[in-house]
Amino acid sequence: MPRASQRATRSAVGVGAVVVWSTIQVAGAIASAIGSSTASTEASSASVRCSCSTPRTASAGEAKALLDKAVAYYKANGQPKAFAAFNEPKGAFVSKDLYIFALDMDGKILAHGANAALIGRDMMGAKDADGKLFMKEMVGVAKEKGQGSIDYKWENPKTKAVEQKSSFVEKVDGVVLGCGYYK
Repeated sequence: MPRASQRATRSAVGVGAVVVWSTIQVAGAIASAIGSSTASTEASSASVRCSCSTPRTASAGEAKALLDKAVAYYKANGQPKAFAAFNEPKGAFVSKDLYIFALDMDGKILAHGANAALIGRDMMGAKDADGKLFMKEMVGVAKEKGQGSIDYKWENPKTKAVEQKSSFVEKVDGVVLGCGYYK
């Protein structure tokens, strides 16, 4: 193994482990690869810095999987235990920028993994940044189809910016459970 590779260091930080490679001397590897003494001289002082991390934004598939997990948990454990679990900000139903929310058929928030201040609020008349009555649409989809998805704009709890979002919703025992992902 080249001496340069032995000098690489890694540091894992937080959820999603951010990997930082620092001060990798590449002289020997470049010189060997192209067989140039000039490259060896120029590359001897070169260093490469790379900062890589796992994505902070979850995918549609991850959102659907978290909703499916929440529906199964709700059915197996009942409403009180499920809502307590959904409301836990560092619990099993919050991941990356995903969280589970629940509302009744009148648009009242019953559980919310990212913003407990919304619990108990009537959101039926809530509009997104474009004036869309997105909660009303969520309830409508749940009533008419049992499940589906809705597109709207909402504040991302991680970035604090209003972003395009899609939410999957599913009606379970007269309650709408949902999970959305930012695009």
